[in-house]
Amino acid sequence: MKGILNNNIREKILKAFLDTAILARLEYKAMNGYELTTVFMKKFSAATSTSTVYATLYAMERNGLIKGRYNRRSRIYELTEKGKKTLEDTRNNLEEIQTFTKTLLK
Repeated sequence: MKGILNNNIREKILKAFLDTAILARLEYKAMNGYELTTVFMKKFSAATSTSTVYATLYAMERNGLIKGRYNRRSRIYELTEKGKKTLEDTRNNLEEIQTFTKTLLK
């Protein structure tokens, strides 16, 4: 996702779609909040604070999208069935999301 987008724009987009980005990453591997923060920085060149990631994780867990379990010193998160369905629904509506986003910017 490198190119003409500056870091400020990348960070705003990631923050706006943080819950969806978390679901997408957890689809491949259960992770803790620090790992997710690191992945976002490496993959998208966008920094998001660890506290923002953890606050989002806690909210997602309360909403039943993910579940956490303790593994030694950290809490590992994984998708629930509801989280998988939410991610699938989002992917199925990407075109509508893109159209809405373009409309916002006109």
